[in-house]
Amino acid sequence: MTSIYKTIMRDYEKKRDTHEREQARRKIEVYNKLPRLKAIDQEIANVGVEIARTVFSHPENAEFAAKQIQTIAQKLKKEKFILLTDNNYPIDYLNIKYDCDLCKDTGFNEHQKRCVCFRQKLIEHAYEMSNISTRLQRENFTTFDLSLFSKSVHPEQGLSVHENMASLLATSEMFVSDFKVRNGDNLLMYGNTGLGKTFMCSCIAKSLIDKGHSVIYQTAFKLLDTVQLYKFSDKQNSMLREAYDMLFTAELLIIDDLGTEMINSFTQTEIFNIINSRLLSERKTVISTNMSPIELSKAYGERISSRLFGSYEMMEFFGSDLRLK
Repeated sequence: MTSIYKTIMRDYEKKRDTHEREQARRKIEVYNKLPRLKAIDQEIANVGVEIARTVFSHPENAEFAAKQIQTIAQKLKKEKFILLTDNNYPIDYLNIKYDCDLCKDTGFNEHQKRCVCFRQKLIEHAYEMSNISTRLQRENFTTFDLSLFSKSVHPEQGLSVHENMASLLATSEMFVSDFKVRNGDNLLMYGNTGLGKTFMCSCIAKSLIDKGHSVIYQTAFKLLDTVQLYKFSDKQNSMLREAYDMLFTAELLIIDDLGTEMINSFTQTEIFNIINSRLLSERKTVISTNMSPIELSKAYGERISSRLFGSYEMMEFFGSDLRLK
């Protein structure tokens, strides 16, 4: 996340520079047209210096002197405002204009806490890094429609697809609700294609990104492509290094379609490294796969399957392909 913070802070710095240049341009414009206004601003600045000098040199008379000087300052400000309005300028025309008045484009409020605008920028970056910004607008908890699922009892499962999906939805929403709790929760969604696994992953991703959490959402194929690019290229490339590091440090990693990547000793080692490292650092992970638990065990071996079955809540999806509907 370090490079993201640096990027955001550079953006704030550029904004302040732009606003300061714009303020300077407005001052030149108005001072040229209204020389008296420049003199007033100088007198107001001198009043401020005089207050500081009086308080420092005569602390016993500070309160009385400050009130007198403040009265002078108020008269000057009134004259300034009248001069501006008489010439069709808003009274704040010479003030610096910030995009965010709460933090004055610094990213931090008066209590030195991150401003809401900073948090929003983090969310926007998280959307970009999650690779699913467009999908999240249409696939989220708000648009989740339980009416799509049959209420008929599934012959093999002993309950309806509707009941099962309602339970899976509740599990996912609880995962989001309890996300900050250090409870070791991780989710493994499995079942055939077209049953809603990817949609559910999107719901979780959007909800947590909107809450300001860092989320990386990648298919297993894309994830391993990121790993391979980093491992076999210039490790000084900051973008590649950031993308690789985020697989380990993001608050949530979502691996979609595990099992669609090429499975070999390299990919098995890297997947184990990511899964195990995140478990050890107590960072949460959500995985979806079209493979059954038995197929996962055969494909990935004991080391990975033991981590998955021992540390992930199993969420089985069944029913008919929603995309056919």
